[in-house]
Amino acid sequence: MQSDMHYYATYAMAVLGGIPPEDAQTVAHASQWVDDQNDGEIETYSDGASIQTTPTAHHPVDAGVRAMRGGHRDDARHVWVPFHFIPGCVGDTYADKMLCRKDSEPARDMLAHHLSVPMARNGFGLHLAGIAAHAYADTFSHYGFSGYRSPSNAIEDGSLAFDNLHQSVEKCLRDHYENFKRIVTNSADLGHGGVGTNPDQPYLRWSFRYADGRSSGPRDNPATFLEACHALHGFFARFSEIRYGAGAYPSKPFPERAIAAILAEHLPREQRETLWKDAMRDGLLGSVPVCADYHADDWQPPARADDIRKSNFYLFHCAADYHRSYVLRVLLPSDRYGLVVA
Repeated sequence: MQSDMHYYATYAMAVLGGIPPEDAQTVAHASQWVDDQNDGEIETYSDGASIQTTPTAHHPVDAGVRAMRGGHRDDARHVWVPFHFIPGCVGDTYADKMLCRKDSEPARDMLAHHLSVPMARNGFGLHLAGIAAHAYADTFSHYGFSGYRSPSNAIEDGSLAFDNLHQSVEKCLRDHYENFKRIVTNSADLGHGGVGTNPDQPYLRWSFRYADGRSSGPRDNPATFLEACHALHGFFARFSEIRYGAGAYPSKPFPERAIAAILAEHLPREQRETLWKDAMRDGLLGSVPVCADYHADDWQPPARADDIRKSNFYLFHCAADYHRSYVLRVLLPSDRYGLVVA
């Protein structure tokens, strides 16, 4: 998914779920920021304090290059798997178990854990909720692919097919796909690199064949993205009850028709973001105040060491480190799933 979903839609679902708008904006920013934190760095201060950041995304080119370097850590397993391709843990082979699956049991277990009272009320609880929302929502778009280099991700060349797309939109998508293929030739078997950004377009109905002969079956993005919105609405309603107390901020009805109409529009990302803001402004989603525009650089390292602990920058990276460790070291290797990723 892209920022129209991970920020604007997530904000709307958080408010509808009963999270106060200011807190909902923190949740939504954390959700989208997952896609914008590409590097692990150390921020240092004159008094000796430092912040070790946690990378939560990699450009597919960078990820492919890193994964191919002999003797270097496969960053995809530490980044793409816990934040974007939570394994479904279904099947007999390792490759099958690594495949991301829509609304999977491991993803729901992750949500349940992050909804525990200590975590939801933690200082980084809002940021953790945003990160969890990102990883969970991605199961509704990234299903059928895994977050590491695997032949199971490879796509049969020329097998992409689109359903009922305007000719100009289809041409744009195919041109973008061909350009994407040229750029990421080293990572076509990493994540959904083989099909470009098609899983992330909310309006798309499409299909393809894997290189090993499997059929993807019909992929109905409008339907699965609507499912994701429903699921996020429910998640945030539970989060609101735990963080603020039952009845403090009741959840609001889910405006299904309005959301379905937004998802169906064949528009580029920036215009899809505008649709969400217009729907908030016009009251189509109910009582959801218009959110601020998303700017990745709004969360900066604090200028003073004394301000570190309460900064969104620090709290996000605390939450990201916690989430990654939980998914990779506790959830997936547990007796229930028995999957060692990294």
